[in-house]
Amino acid sequence: MRDVTNNLTATPETEQVKRGRGRPRKPDAMTGAQRQAAYRERRRAVSIDVTVTENEGPVDQMQILRELHERQVSVLRNQLARAEAELSDLRTTTTGSGGAPAFEVMLRLLAMACARKPLKAQLAIRESDVWRNGVAGASGVSDEQMKRVAAALAGNLT
Repeated sequence: MRDVTNNLTATPETEQVKRGRGRPRKPDAMTGAQRQAAYRERRRAVSIDVTVTENEGPVDQMQILRELHERQVSVLRNQLARAEAELSDLRTTTTGSGGAPAFEVMLRLLAMACARKPLKAQLAIRESDVWRNGVAGASGVSDEQMKRVAAALAGNLT
């Protein structure tokens, strides 16, 4: 036991110092704050080095492909223009004056309509006022056209 009246320091032989808990610190170890500051400094110091190179090969290939596609586009545009001109010609031949269907188209439609009608219905059409005033009394209709209209009414258009 220790003497309370003794003011002298204790000799190391008599008292043993307890060892601290955990792993002992190294002499050059950093504190948590020092470690964090070093980490931030390393992060700031890292720079991104970018190397820019010019690729000349693909640019030449792209130029060749672009020219090829431009030629294809011009060929397709010419084909489209020819097709539109042909369609325009067909429209003008199938439409008469005033945008009405041409005579041939009307004959085909009449033949299709009358092919399935019985003879009585065909005769009723021929005897109607619409037929008399619109078809038989039409001016500028040749005899050949009238014969073709009569054949279409019978369903025998050739």
